[in-house]
Amino acid sequence: MKRILALLLLASVTATLLPMAVAAQGDCSALAGDLAFVSDRDANQELYLIAADGTNVRRLTTHDANDRAPSWSPDGTRLAFQSNRNGRSDIFVLDLTTGSVQPLTTGPDDSITPAWSPDGAQIAFASNRGGVYNVHLMDTNGTILQQVTQDGGANPAWTPDGTQITYTTPSQLSPQLYIVNADGSNLRALSDVLPEGNASSVSFAPDGSQMAFTLLTFTRVGREWNNLYTANADGSSAIQRTVSNQDTQPSWSPDGTTIAFVSNRDRNPELYTMPPDGSSVQRVTDDDAADTNPVWRPCSAPGILSADTSVAADPLCSVSGAGNPNLRGGPGTEFPLKGTFGTGTSAYVYGQAQGSDGFIWWQLADDTWVRSDVATTAGSCELVPVIAPPAA
Repeated sequence: MKRILALLLLASVTATLLPMAVAAQGDCSALAGDLAFVSDRDANQELYLIAADGTNVRRLTTHDANDRAPSWSPDGTRLAFQSNRNGRSDIFVLDLTTGSVQPLTTGPDDSITPAWSPDGAQIAFASNRGGVYNVHLMDTNGTILQQVTQDGGANPAWTPDGTQITYTTPSQLSPQLYIVNADGSNLRALSDVLPEGNASSVSFAPDGSQMAFTLLTFTRVGREWNNLYTANADGSSAIQRTVSNQDTQPSWSPDGTTIAFVSNRDRNPELYTMPPDGSSVQRVTDDDAADTNPVWRPCSAPGILSADTSVAADPLCSVSGAGNPNLRGGPGTEFPLKGTFGTGTSAYVYGQAQGSDGFIWWQLADDTWVRSDVATTAGSCELVPVIAPPAA
């Protein structure tokens, strides 16, 4: 039956990806409402996608390295992230419309914490080239454009208008929060305005009027308390929004109504959401894994796309593992083992091919493959293109 299916698909589907479902500019329904996040639920840190209500978890990367610190492109189709898959920390980009992963940085230095600019043209990141971590800018092809900070900097975050970048000084003892123009001019210390403590993890409201951030404070006996605050964009009028002392990594939603964050309030890092005023906290994930780094998928952004431009939405087919099946580097057991596909984990499918064993194999991100008889499908998987298998 699988052989017949493959022949039928070969006759009706080309090796080029078919058009995905699309969303017109300004329509958030197909793109927003999802959170990219990092989880070690399948042994190592990978990128995942989840609906804000905690449903529809989908695995995005399937590499045996640790992938972390995701940042969305403004059109919601790509994710920049850091990974040690080359033996050091580099910046990569995952294209959700094709499943391809491409490196943006190479070389002997570490590159971390990417942040995509609101106009989609640049990515801010921190690198220790020169011996000290500083914030740099590169274009989306990986060409370095300029060094923004001179005296140390990491964890960049853009203001929504794309003119300024916040960052923290890379001190483990007392990091300070700064804001600077994107060209490196007009440096100001936000920590001078904010409440006493170590501020980090900035996320701006979509209209740019406010920011959410984590404030680390210390008790008299040396205990560390992390809570979320909001403040005006210049750091004034800061208000504490959480009181669990275990809350970090806020991410403001594209519609401005919700802040996602990480909390260890139940003795395990999980994702939560709340309104900006801190009321009605809702738990998003509930598992034994460490779930961190939530970032909201954006709507298509005005000024980035013309009115008649559409944005590719998610692939049409996803699969879920059953019994921790093996992932291979190609469609067949003769290809190298690339890890396992955790039971209950879902991932997008970008292609299919018939293996030498006679089974149909599904191609996932990172050019990993899972055999069809040990994976449960969802969506229009009959439209997944048949592709030429790689050489074993």
